[in-house]
Amino acid sequence: YTAMALRNKSFGSAQEFAWAHDSSEYAIRESNSIVKIFKNFKEKKSFKPDFGAESIYGGFLLGVRSVNGLAFYDWDNTELIRRIEIQPKHIFWSDSGELVCIATEESFFILKYLSEKVLAVQETHEGVTEDGIEDAFEVLGEIQEIVKTGLWVDLDNLELEDIDTTDINLDEDILDD
Repeated sequence: YTAMALRNKSFGSAQEFAWAHDSSEYAIRESNSIVKIFKNFKEKKSFKPDFGAESIYGGFLLGVRSVNGLAFYDWDNTELIRRIEIQPKHIFWSDSGELVCIATEESFFILKYLSEKVLAVQETHEGVTEDGIEDAFEVLGEIQEIVKTGLWVDLDNLELEDIDTTDINLDEDILDD
């Protein structure tokens, strides 16, 4: 629906829907093997993730969960940015796109997205493995709490150094596998 008089702009069937950070772009999971990306309500790309698609997540990167874990893809070209061996329930991006929270059944992880490193690797294609770009994310911490919903608050005025990490286990195992 558009904001003007709530008129249909587009419709169709899908198993799941996810917005990109740019509100003119979204993805649908058409089946367990096909994800389609739309821009301005027109189909832009369709692709088959390597390990299937059990769920999709919106934000600065397109998240696709499969039986093998979570894969983040570039919205523009569907290139694999990073595959992580984790089964998320929810993914929450900060408004700046610098931080992402990946919530699982028993805990949540805070990661920093290193977009400058990703852009540099995308230009040279050096340092890309079968799991994507090794340095795409930095693990800031893991917290053993269950997250049902989440929202980033006023990060423009908060420096990462101000975050109290005394209760955070700085365990980078999820990215090392």
